[in-house]
Amino acid sequence: MLIEMSPFPYHIGGGYAHLCMLSKGLIERGFEVHVLSSSPADEYVLLDYPKEVILHNVGMKHKMFGKGNKLWGYVRRIFYEWSFVRAAKKKIKEINPDIINSQSLITTSLPCSLLGRPFVATLHGIYMEGFKELWEKRGRKDVSITGKFYGWLEKYNLRRCHTVVGINKNVADYYSEYVDSIYVDSIVIENSIDCKPYNEFNIFKQRNKYLFLGRISEEKGIDYLIEALKLIDKKVPYKIEFNIAGSGDKDYIQSLKDQCSMLKNITINFLGPVYGEDKIKLFKSSSVFVLPSRFESFGIVLLEAMSAKCALIASNASGPRGIIKNEFGQLVDYIDEGKRILNLAYVLLESTKWDTDEMGEAARKEVEERYSSDKAVDKYIELYNKVALI
Repeated sequence: MLIEMSPFPYHIGGGYAHLCMLSKGLIERGFEVHVLSSSPADEYVLLDYPKEVILHNVGMKHKMFGKGNKLWGYVRRIFYEWSFVRAAKKKIKEINPDIINSQSLITTSLPCSLLGRPFVATLHGIYMEGFKELWEKRGRKDVSITGKFYGWLEKYNLRRCHTVVGINKNVADYYSEYVDSIYVDSIVIENSIDCKPYNEFNIFKQRNKYLFLGRISEEKGIDYLIEALKLIDKKVPYKIEFNIAGSGDKDYIQSLKDQCSMLKNITINFLGPVYGEDKIKLFKSSSVFVLPSRFESFGIVLLEAMSAKCALIASNASGPRGIIKNEFGQLVDYIDEGKRILNLAYVLLESTKWDTDEMGEAARKEVEERYSSDKAVDKYIELYNKVALI
């Protein structure tokens, strides 16, 4: 059983891509796979997923929670998480799975801990650290309260977890030192991807076409990106089309659009969410993929871009830092907050001179050799077999 708090398969992101990859590989090897997640609100769109997966969407419907210190947002969050834990406990008892692999150490793992069931936790990032920076910048007074609660919850679940799987070494090391417990193992199984779907479409790659694809929210750094593009608008040697694909808060997206009106040589298009074949075609038609995140623990979208032979630009966060090499991309120094936009602008302007065909070929070779989904699934099965012997 795979457990994900966000509604699967409705909530696009790295967690969704990981669950699709892992469940597909397990099913191909003869496993029965259940995915347990929260119920989607009506506005969610059903995404593609392996059809042999047995889905269980339980508890209150997942909605975007309110901003700031709104009381109703807190009340609903409490009831939402409580309803998920209550329904998930019941479903786990009913299914009685051999192995449970949760996708975080907070509420997602709590049903396993309360039932005393051994479980593995795949951790896709050190989210409390990154979000704390954003919340403090917004003047949120509740950071210490929520931070302490979820920090306690992580420790509670970590002490009851058999193995922590970090999607990179930084994540694995962080959680292995989080509590002084000899009973918790920590290993690294990097995210992976099946490159074969990217071979199915013969799409002309446009040299002037740049792309961001992902959740449009503050932590993804789209505001930095737009400011950087404004700085280089009159300096680029040719017209640039920059596509921003993804969903997010409507007001926030509109505020970003409002910043783009004065550009002359760079056209910024907000495409909304893009899925399936359309997403692959969008990647394959783009020459450079940009991920300007404030924090990013892995960035599976980088593997998608590499599969489509895109050159890469990304912030020097822990995830991209472990993926990008000079042969096919460049990292942007984010250490000095006052220079982030200038540094990003410099790299964007330099990228107009790159040999993106050569860099794209190098990116594809790297993703095929290092991030094979078959190898990742085999590592998970080896881990599951160890846990099953308890």
